[in-house]
Amino acid sequence: MTFYADSLAFLNLPMQPPIAVPELPQHLNLAICTAAIPVGLNFGQTLESVHDFRLCIEKQDHLQLILSQGDLRYLSRVSGVTGVVLSLQNMPTPDNGIANGLKQFYDAGVRVLTPCYEDTNNFGGGFLTPQQPLTEEGWHLIEQSAQLGMIIDLSHVGLMSAQSVLHFGELRHNSDCKPKLMASHGGIADIFAGTTDPARPRNLPLDLLKRLVAVGGLVGIYTLTFGLDESHDGIGPFLWHLSKAVRELGSANVCIGSDAVYHEVDTGAQAVQFEKMRAKLDPTGVKGSRSPDTMPQFNTVERMPRIKTSLVAAHLGPAEVREDILGESLRRWLLANLPE
Repeated sequence: MTFYADSLAFLNLPMQPPIAVPELPQHLNLAICTAAIPVGLNFGQTLESVHDFRLCIEKQDHLQLILSQGDLRYLSRVSGVTGVVLSLQNMPTPDNGIANGLKQFYDAGVRVLTPCYEDTNNFGGGFLTPQQPLTEEGWHLIEQSAQLGMIIDLSHVGLMSAQSVLHFGELRHNSDCKPKLMASHGGIADIFAGTTDPARPRNLPLDLLKRLVAVGGLVGIYTLTFGLDESHDGIGPFLWHLSKAVRELGSANVCIGSDAVYHEVDTGAQAVQFEKMRAKLDPTGVKGSRSPDTMPQFNTVERMPRIKTSLVAAHLGPAEVREDILGESLRRWLLANLPE
């Protein structure tokens, strides 16, 4: 039986409580989920959002919070449950120092952290500011994250800041205190930049992704239409990016990070929700966001089984390659990188 895992999933519509549909465990075994919106919140507000998100997860019998390798091993032995790993897509400036702030997020259940979202913050540059390197505070953040065991996610991070983080990872690769790095959701900039401005790519270049894999990282490919191609909303661009990633990086280092909602959403409701999100997250249109942001055939709680059907139809690798992509790669990687 296929183990389905998604390295960036939404259990409900963005900005709504993470209430998952009861049938979710039939179609998704494991998900990394962002526990707070990435813009407009200070440290205290973000921490409060994480607490609320965790509480909502823990109140649902068909969801299980995953904090450790032991939790993930237990998940593999039970049925009817979807495991949830908490992440943050933007690090706010802590009120009481980086080490203390990271510890507060860690104690609240966060295991995956993105230093920067899109603009410049105290730690470096997001993808709209690609020439901004990691700051002194950013270096300290990566150092403290490595000591704490927090996973660093390079999705959304600007090019120079991402290169800085990778350089740190390369220097520490054989150390007992090396950073744990991934790019949970994105595409390959060599195929499409992921924005209307190629000079400010949302997607990371292949050479950087190869360096990421070389230091033990994992790469997730999303199903976000406007992040994969300038105009094509069909499945083709998704398969192009995914196939390229598998060929160049190896299926054991590639997973699905859909960046999409595991709910049935009708076309009209999806368009309304999209416009709300675009007004908040892409008001100038520089990111090239458009509707539908998810391929229609994947706009369902059955997303992962439908992706499997599409991979079979496209003859993407033998069965073991597809099993890697659909969940085994992410499960193995988290078993190696979550705290014991």
